Amino acid sequence: MTKDYLVFASAHFITFPGHRCEKLHGHNYRTRVVVEGGLDPEAHYVVDFSMLKDLMKRLTDEIDHRVLLLWRARRFRCARRARR
Repeated sequence: MTKDYLVFASAHFITFPGHRCEKLHGHNYRTRVVVEGGLDPEAHYVVDFSMLKDLMKRLTDEIDHRVLLLWRARRFRCARRARR
């Protein structure tokens, strides 16, 4: 499944050995979903397309215009803080 609205823009950076990292920069991404499996004997489809479409829209909206970080990185630590 590919749809024009399953796109997002996010920023990231890459860390390198020797305490070097590239500048924060962004990209535009397009998501794609591939579903494989047997047909549901009652519904006669592999997955509910409406549910999958809604799920993918929510996921792409959640990371749109965010900074993407590795949660477990060797060179820096991420921590969650309570919202104020």
